[in-house]
Order: sequence, then structure tokens, then C-alpha cells
Amino acid sequence: MSQSFASASPSSLAATASSLDQHGKNLHESPSERESHRRKVMSIQVPVSVTLARKKCSLERIVNLVPGSLLTFDVHCDQPLTLEAGGTAIGSGEAVKIGDKFGLRVREVLLTQDNAASQATK
Repeated sequence: MSQSFASASPSSLAATASSLDQHGKNLHESPSERESHRRKVMSIQVPVSVTLARKKCSLERIVNLVPGSLLTFDVHCDQPLTLEAGGTAIGSGEAVKIGDKFGLRVREVLLTQDNAASQATK
């Protein structure tokens, strides 16, 4: 399908929707085509970040920051760091040193309902 959904006609969208089952799988795709599609989707790269802590500060506090300024957070230094993918928390862990680099030892993976369902079917 080379056209985007935004420019697609209602009849072409209806035809596309009628070829999908209740889970959004194409009824005309073979299992190998579905697996190929799944591999392509799973290879999409998303931003991953580790968050130490968050807080809100006044704009005045932010513009007055200078080298050497200290910001304190209401998080104990032993609390786990939050692992995020695409801006969504997906787990937590602890900071580790790997050579001269920083890493995260994952201690917990947060399962969403979708993740739990896919884990149950594997």
C-alpha cells in the first residue's frame, strides 16, 4: 500500500480493513510474510534513556544555574534508576560501570497488558 492513510479514500480504507482479522493481521499474508513483517517492525529503533530523578523548578531557578550549582532531588541515592523507551517507563535498574562507560543492570521489567499477553503466547 503506497498511499498514506491520510490520503486514502474511504473505499480503499474499507477494503484494507476488511482484509484484516480482529487482531489486525492481514488475512491474505502467509505465516512467513507475517514473520518477515514482525521482524521489520521489531528492528525499529526507539530512543532509550535512564532517568535518575525528576523535579519541577521555577524558571528563575533554571536561568540562575551556573557551573557548580547544586540541584537536590527527593529521591534516595539507593533507589533504582528508571529505564525508559520512547518516553515510557519500561523498567528499572542500577547503574554499573562497564570499562569506562556507564550501563544499567536491569532489575525489573514493567509489563503492560500488551506485553503480558504477548509473553503468555510465547
